[in-house]
Amino acid sequence: MADMAEPIEYALVKDGTSVAEFRLHEVPPVYSQDEKPWVWLPVVRDSGEAAGTVIDLEAGVVTVTKALPPSPSPRRVGSFVEFMDLLSAETQARIDGAALPGTALSLLLKRAMAADRIDLASPILQGALDDMLADGLISGAERTTILETDFDA
Repeated sequence: MADMAEPIEYALVKDGTSVAEFRLHEVPPVYSQDEKPWVWLPVVRDSGEAAGTVIDLEAGVVTVTKALPPSPSPRRVGSFVEFMDLLSAETQARIDGAALPGTALSLLLKRAMAADRIDLASPILQGALDDMLADGLISGAERTTILETDFDA
């Protein structure tokens, strides 16, 4: 008994403008001349930014593109612990040493520890980072790293 060929997906195309159906066949199906303008074309499946079907009569193929899911947005909100983990132990020690009672930095740290979340896009946080940079508590590279962080990366 001869081996059967692996089925290939074909699309039934009418007038080269629309696909009526998709089917699997071992050999290309054939329609008689009376049944034109219908034609079976092999299907190529692909993934891309936009979904759609392209009928290419010259190449004799139908390309079906499945849209890829959108890239997830970076997670810019995290816990206080996740935020502090963005800083080296040395930087954390410098900040802790500078957070003397009654200072703006001390108040900011108390509020950050009590908060449910730290939003890296917050203007308050960005201003605090600018102040810490100006006071020499963090470097410009550390500030940039913090502001560009994706907590899920």
